[in-house]
Amino acid sequence: MELKEAWEKLQSGEVGLIDARETEQFLNEHIPGSLCAPYSPYSWGGRSISRYLRDYPKNVLVVAGKGLGEKVRKELEENGFQVLAVIEGVEEWKRSGLPVSGVQEVEPERIMENLDEWEVIDVREPYEWNYGVIPKALRIPMNDLPDALGRLDRNKKYAVVCQHGNRSLSAALFLADNGIRAVSIAGGAWSAG
Repeated sequence: MELKEAWEKLQSGEVGLIDARETEQFLNEHIPGSLCAPYSPYSWGGRSISRYLRDYPKNVLVVAGKGLGEKVRKELEENGFQVLAVIEGVEEWKRSGLPVSGVQEVEPERIMENLDEWEVIDVREPYEWNYGVIPKALRIPMNDLPDALGRLDRNKKYAVVCQHGNRSLSAALFLADNGIRAVSIAGGAWSAG
């Protein structure tokens, strides 16, 4: 399958895209819309991967690290998936002019030192704001983020924060995959006041 055809099928929802590389590689660069599912014989063994992906499309593309493509393909096919193509890393994808995305985790101090360069988005739930808020932060609960995309300025840089750092990472990935420059604040909530 040609890469541009794969991108079209991914965008239309005809196929899913599983990125089986290590999480750090995924965070640095990945194909927008892909699902991070790092390959490991322990986490993928038995029926673990089919349970994890039970609601995922059965026709998939796979991004795998060097030497893992056939292992990942075999494991997925044994679990009822149809692997249409295995892509080794994202270099060829980028050379084809197709989009890649990525996000970094940054320490709160880095954002604090350069707060004038960043717009902070607090993705915690409203009840969590009782624990403290960041002055001037946009308060957009994570589940409301898709509806808020149109209100965000694509020329700005956004630093996403939550209570512990997990939701902010997911939210920053979502923003980056939708063409918005974003980082996740490591470790969760902090006070800029």
